[in-house]
Amino acid sequence: KNDFAIAALAVGSTLTGEIASLAYNAVPSVCRIFTHLTSFLEMRAALGVKPSGSGLKKCLCRWLLKNQNTESVMRAALKYKNRQGWTWRDVLRVAHPKVVGDMNTFFKWVISDKWEGEQVPKILEGYELAQKATEQSLPGIITNYSLEREMVPNTLFSKGAWTALLQNLGYTAVLRNLNNMSMYPDFDFNAIVAKLQNKELLSKGKVHPLSIFVSRMQYASGRGNFSDRTWKPSQKVIDALDDAYENAFSFVEPTGKKIAVAVDCSASMSAPASTNISCSQASGGIALTYCRLEPNTSFIKFGTASHDVTLSKRMSLADAFKTFDASMGGTDLAAPIRHLLTNKTQVDVLVILTDNETWAGSRHSTSEWKDYTSKYPKAKLVIASTCSNKFTAGDPKDPSILQIVGFDASIMDLIREFISQ
Repeated sequence: KNDFAIAALAVGSTLTGEIASLAYNAVPSVCRIFTHLTSFLEMRAALGVKPSGSGLKKCLCRWLLKNQNTESVMRAALKYKNRQGWTWRDVLRVAHPKVVGDMNTFFKWVISDKWEGEQVPKILEGYELAQKATEQSLPGIITNYSLEREMVPNTLFSKGAWTALLQNLGYTAVLRNLNNMSMYPDFDFNAIVAKLQNKELLSKGKVHPLSIFVSRMQYASGRGNFSDRTWKPSQKVIDALDDAYENAFSFVEPTGKKIAVAVDCSASMSAPASTNISCSQASGGIALTYCRLEPNTSFIKFGTASHDVTLSKRMSLADAFKTFDASMGGTDLAAPIRHLLTNKTQVDVLVILTDNETWAGSRHSTSEWKDYTSKYPKAKLVIASTCSNKFTAGDPKDPSILQIVGFDASIMDLIREFISQ
């Protein structure tokens, strides 16, 4: 996720001189899509800065014109019409870009909703037809004009519309919409499976194995996280997601670091990390992903005590869940650090997966970590809490410690960035 980089640019742009210039110049490469750009603008607004000034104007012009392909710009504008209260019209009114030809005509259309050119571009023609379509006519319009999901009115989604949209969905979009397509029991699930098994599409989408694990658990549960929507999961799709999880490892580079992953197996880990995944399952999935991705990884399970466990790359998710089931009573977050010290085990990073419900033990984890870094000063500690509470397990002022609260598919990317610094 780009949130931290975008936040840094937003802060930098409010300063003066070279720092502001560097921040503005980096926006087009960091803010790849309109959603990122509006995040940048909203973060500036949160800092009390008005959307004005020559620096911002030039920055937005560079972002708007970084892609000289008019159809690509049109697709982006029609796909991301409104994000975080910002529309393309708002951005154009701040930027006032100087363009000619079809690009200029299209920008005028964004402002006025009137096409002043000789011939309406095909993608814009299809978009306008979709806004007036019926449920019966929409699938044909989607197919004929290669429309994307965001260009289609929400009120017209149907089995036919999703069948047509599936043809052009990227890998991440397929994962996000498995539930929508599975709302129709007679949907062509073989078409979904073909998409999920497409290794070229998987590689192009740069999808992390953990993202597929999260999607698999969500889909297999048959119910939504934040709604009362339910669906009947297709076993074909679940099997394809299992295969995709395996395939995704081919497209992720290991860090090469010596890693120890310690999983909290106390009773409280049976609590939910999200609606459809328990803290124990989330931690087991992360641990198995490390096993398959990082060859120099060892594993510890702990409660009030701790001991080594062995994972195999051939182990199934079900076996990983069983290995790290919530069966070890209380929680002592210092236990895995003490385990490394007792066994004189040197690692580059210790990753503790927990719900942070800690109360047992005679020493705080911070004290144990100070002892460990006195012997191994280059070591790093990651405490990833799959749910939030009032406890802090590590010293927030210690630069060798990263504390993460919450669980989603980006957690391993965040850890990777920290340990690779």
